[in-house]
Amino acid sequence: MPAACLDGGSRRTDTSIIKIGIMKHRLLLVVFAALMIPSAVSADSYTTLWKREAEAREKDLPKTRIDILDRIIAKAEADKAYGQLLKAQVTRIGVSATAEEFCLAVCCERCT
Repeated sequence: MPAACLDGGSRRTDTSIIKIGIMKHRLLLVVFAALMIPSAVSADSYTTLWKREAEAREKDLPKTRIDILDRIIAKAEADKAYGQLLKAQVTRIGVSATAEEFCLAVCCERCT
């Protein structure tokens, strides 16, 4: 084969390799974006979590409130949202204390 054919073939191969590399890069970006969308959609905002906590408070569901407050605490720690963290921790302490007092009172009534 003439040298011109070999040279032209190598250029096409280099271009093909670059195109394949770009396509792989784009594919990885699309896959990464697709994987991140569900976590962004499923992640509750603080507003939503606090609304759920308020609903549980109105229905007098301390165990549910504690579960929701634990989610807020975990999210706030991850986000370094110290205001949300403080509010959730203080609220959780109050809910836990109230629930324990109630349980203690019920247990004492049962024993007598």
